[in-house]
Amino acid sequence: MVKPGVREDIVASAVRFLSDPKVQESPLAKRVAFLETKGLSADEIEEAMSRTNGGTAVAAPAVSQSAAPGLVQYAPQQYPAYAPPPPPPRAPYTWKDYTLGAVGAVGAGYGVYSLVKKYLLPALSFPTATSLDASTQQISAQLTSTTAVLDAVRAETGDVMKALDSQAANVNDALKGMVDTLALLRENDEQRDDEMLSLRRDIDGIKTLIPQMLDKSKEAQTAVISDLQAEIKSLKSLLLNRRIPMSATPSSASIPSSGDATATSMPPTTGTYPALPSSGSTTPALGGFSNSRTGSMANIPTKPAIPAWQLAAHQQQQQQQAAECETSQDETATAASGDAVVPESGASDA
Repeated sequence: MVKPGVREDIVASAVRFLSDPKVQESPLAKRVAFLETKGLSADEIEEAMSRTNGGTAVAAPAVSQSAAPGLVQYAPQQYPAYAPPPPPPRAPYTWKDYTLGAVGAVGAGYGVYSLVKKYLLPALSFPTATSLDASTQQISAQLTSTTAVLDAVRAETGDVMKALDSQAANVNDALKGMVDTLALLRENDEQRDDEMLSLRRDIDGIKTLIPQMLDKSKEAQTAVISDLQAEIKSLKSLLLNRRIPMSATPSSASIPSSGDATATSMPPTTGTYPALPSSGSTTPALGGFSNSRTGSMANIPTKPAIPAWQLAAHQQQQQQQAAECETSQDETATAASGDAVVPESGASDA
């Protein structure tokens, strides 16, 4: 009777595989392992083994019974599995085997003894007094040399620190000098800027003052000229008032006419105005003029003349006005020359 869950086609292929004479020569364990690798279950492997051992006569009815479910089914026979063959018996030891074993044991023991004597015993043995003294002397020499090296390094370090301190002091001094120099330069720049500003202000003031001075000088000159013209007009009127009328003299040929007297007595009005003559020079002229008169004109009354002190005061006033005019002209020329020099100095500063 076929167990449930058994695949008939796989079991049939397994039976064909197991029926091969070459496969039957191989061990049973290998055949079972091969079938397990092919995905057969334990029931399928057992069924295939039973069919292979029972022959094709048993397998055929099983197939027909499975094909015809109405027929009577017979249970398959259970055969025991074959056990693997036992291993061959071990050969007994001979004297050669014992000899080789003894030689190997002796060699291994000697090697262990050599290693222990060479490496382990020197580490476990206590040092002697001689070795202790030698090691102590060696350590002392090393300490002495190390101390000397440390002292030399300490001295060099001190020298280096001193040099660094001196260099730091020099650097600080240099930095202080640079700071002072920069501060001085900054102050000089500020002073120069202030001086330039003051110069610009002075130049601007001079530029504004020059036209004013020129205007004032023009006004002064105009006033002086107008005063001179007024004085000349007053002198002309005085001279005209001092003349004798033409109808009072019998001999008109000896008396100069008013046009001639005016032409001879008045100074020219163009150019520079000369100062008036003093009283000493005016009196003789008038005396000469009176002496030229005829005896018949001596009894004719004349107008009073200008006093000498008034003429002197008038002359002094004219001289003062002329001096003031010259002074104003000199100041104007000086201011003009200064205005021409100041831009050159400003250009040189720039």
